[in-house]
Amino acid sequence: MKIQVSVKTGAKKTEVIILDAKHFAVHVPQIPEKGKANEAVLKALSDHLGISPSRIILLRGQRSRSKFFEIT
Repeated sequence: MKIQVSVKTGAKKTEVIILDAKHFAVHVPQIPEKGKANEAVLKALSDHLGISPSRIILLRGQRSRSKFFEIT
């Protein structure tokens, strides 16, 4: 399954918001530096979905606020 995630960095707390079945908004306190925000988004998604982080793959958007992930 592929999902699209809109990311907001510098938030006060980590939050995952479901927009619809394949679109999420994730707010993380980390700044987008050296992949820290991407790691935080990956962890937030895995915690929210109840799956291992190794099952989530970043397909596109390494340096963008709009990211596409594949869940295996």
